[in-house]
Amino acid sequence: ECLVNCSGLNVCGGNTRINANEATPTQLSVACSGADSCAGNTQINCPLDGDCIIYCDAADNCLGLKLKQADTANSVQCVTSNCPSSVLKLQHSPHPTTSPSLPPTVTPTVSSSAPTSAPTLLPTSSLPPTDVPTTEVPTLMPSRTPTEA
Repeated sequence: ECLVNCSGLNVCGGNTRINANEATPTQLSVACSGADSCAGNTQINCPLDGDCIIYCDAADNCLGLKLKQADTANSVQCVTSNCPSSVLKLQHSPHPTTSPSLPPTVTPTVSSSAPTSAPTLLPTSSLPPTDVPTTEVPTLMPSRTPTEA
């Protein structure tokens, strides 16, 4: 792993280029923490066939941040919600889901298997009651007191 720690006032800002496209460690992590630490046309070249991880501790710290070669990286991830939209739209993982997720909603989605607001007084049973104890299937309703075998 290669970690670039841009911690401080404008330390990696203002036309800084971070080039990891031929890096031997195939994971590049860039941490932008500090006022304008990665702002002002900072360019990060993601590693080819590697992982590109960006951390922006405040939105202003990463204004103007650009990712290059994001499409050839195995994954691109912003680990905070403070990355600029230009970075967020490039995020992808090496193992995408096989189907799309549901679109977000303003209110929670209620599942059809939600608990009822009017429970029954007696539990339902998949087995009918018998006078003879069963030995094959565990009982659905154990007794409170021990019984003799």
